[in-house]
Order: sequence, then C-alpha cells, then structure tokens
Amino acid sequence: MAMLLRWIGSFLIATALALPGGAGAAGPYASSPVPPGTAALSVQGHSAGTYLNAGGAYRAFLSRDGVRTDLGTLGGSFSSGLAVNDKGWVAGISDTAGAGSRAFLYRDGAMTNLGTLGGGYSAAVAVNGAGQVAGNSTTADGRRHAFLYSEGSMRDLGTLDGQDSTAYGMNAAGDVVGESGGHAFLYTGGVMHDLGTLGGKRSIAYDINDAGDIVGAAATALTGDFGHAFLYMDGQMIDLGATGRHGEVYASAAFAINNSGSIIGSTEYDGGRRMFIVEDGVLSGLEMVDPGIIPDYPFALTDNGQILADARDVRGQPLVVLLSPVPAVPEPMTWLMVLAGTLLMWAGSCRTKGPGVAAPERPMPR
Repeated sequence: MAMLLRWIGSFLIATALALPGGAGAAGPYASSPVPPGTAALSVQGHSAGTYLNAGGAYRAFLSRDGVRTDLGTLGGSFSSGLAVNDKGWVAGISDTAGAGSRAFLYRDGAMTNLGTLGGGYSAAVAVNGAGQVAGNSTTADGRRHAFLYSEGSMRDLGTLDGQDSTAYGMNAAGDVVGESGGHAFLYTGGVMHDLGTLGGKRSIAYDINDAGDIVGAAATALTGDFGHAFLYMDGQMIDLGATGRHGEVYASAAFAINNSGSIIGSTEYDGGRRMFIVEDGVLSGLEMVDPGIIPDYPFALTDNGQILADARDVRGQPLVVLLSPVPAVPEPMTWLMVLAGTLLMWAGSCRTKGPGVAAPERPMPR
C-alpha cells in the first residue's frame, strides 16, 4: 500500500511540474471602479484627487469609506489633490485669490499655503507620514526647482545643471527623487546626486521606497530617446527590461515601488500600452479576475499591494480602477498533491518493524 501511495504521489508531483501555468502573469487581481480624477491612495484606504463639484468647479477631495470631503481652496476657484499619506493628509495645488497657484498641505481640516521659492507658482506632489512635502516651484528668476517643505520651511533642492529640476517622489525619511538636466536625481542628506543612465543620454526617477530603492526610466545605448524601466539600488542602476506583444517594445517606465520591493510600470509598443509588475525580480503582466478590464497605466501602489491605474474595457472605453490582489486558491492539482502527501505521511506512520515498534523517522531532506 505504501509503495502504491508513494508512486501516486511521485506521479502527481511530476505532472504538476510539467503543467504550464502562472508564468508571465502576476495575480489574480480584482478590479473595482474609482471616481475619475482619483490620483492617490493610502494603505489605510484614503484616496485623494480632483472632482467637478455641483457649481462646475474642480476641487481637491479626500475620500474614505465612501465619504468624499471637498477640501476647498486657498481663495481661488480651483484645487487638486495629488498625494495622500496614511493619516489622510493631502498635498496638491490650489489657486489663490489673486497671487497665482500654490502648493498646499491639507491636515486636521485645514488647507495650508506652502508658499513658493520666490516665483508665482508651486505644486506639491508627495507627502510622507511626518508631514514633509515634496514638490516644485518657480524661482524669482523664472526657473523651476524641486523643493522639500519641512517644519514650516520650503527648501530649494537645487539642480544638476544650474537650470531646472522636477521632483516626483519622496520616502518616509524625506529623500526626494526626480529629474534635472535630463538625468534622474536623488536628494538626500542635503545633496542632490546624479543617478546616471543605462548608457543613453536621459533618465528620470519617479519613486523611492523607505529602503532607498528608486525606480524610473532611463535611455540605453541602443534605445536613443526611448527609455527602459530601471531599479536603482546599492549604487547601481539595473535595467528591468520590458516585454511587449511580439517583443516590439519601444519604451518602458517604472512608476512606483513599495516597501515590499514590488514595482509597477508600463511598457509601450506598436499598437498599445500594457501595465507590468515586478515581484521577486521577475517582470510580468497582470492576470485579471475580469479579463474585460485591461490596465495599462498604473500611477499609485500601496504597501498592501493595491494599485491605482488607468485602464480600458473591452470596448476601449477609458476608466480608472483600483486593483486588489486576490488571495490565491489552490488549483485541483495542488489539492491532489496535498492529499497525496497526507496519505504518504499516514502510510509512513503505519509502517512497523514488529508489534508495537514504530519505524524510525527519516530526516527531511535539506
């Protein structure tokens, strides 16, 4: 009996290993619609963005548990929420009564004007748990510089080329990433560092996690102005590559990385764009519970794996969706393997050398 069960178990394992499945697709992911204009998401379930109110004005909003709050403005008619942290604090941009547009931080029911670097415009793009805000502002001489707002003061992060810089992301430590002079930068410890490229002329950094890992896009020696998604870690820029339909990829970019190291991005190829995810160093597409939803441009990723993305349905209609990972349910073959293993263990426990003497246990292979 034991020999028969052992043979059955070996057959099932070999059959399962030979079956195609899962390779090239992460998931499955369930999709749910979110209001148009949603731009940011927190792991605590807050979302922020821009909506059209009953008076016909675009306003920043904060939403949680289905309740949307209009955040108002800094005196003008327009505002837009661009980032939210796990406390529900929102950062973005708002018109003022007459002094142009300003970056704002909304917390504890109040919207604060963060000012500028001397020019007439500023906008916030990221906010961390400490309330630090990263963004961009014009200067007194008309240039655009990245800034870090902390403890009531806006700091000019400077540039790599003496002209302009643009911030795109920030982590819990207040490290900021972006682009200046055509190259990706990391601002940390009061210094802006050039991250280089993948062999081409240009690069841009979009996000950084709390471990200091950075993602973005960079040109290679072969792609010219078109970029490849990259991961920058431990002082090295790693080409993540990309795969499109029939391999005709023109460009790819990584837009976000969470604290688990998962990365989301998009590949562009002749005829379309598709979203990808990188987990455990493997780049793949997404398996959707509803195959009629095709995500193609992700723009937010939380630490629990939820993704905000532009998508389209089977008719090609655009929509914004929240993608949530669905816990894996073992396939029938997996259940058979588990059953076979259980039966093998039972058979082993029944083998004896004599009346009442159990067979010696075998050490598990290492």
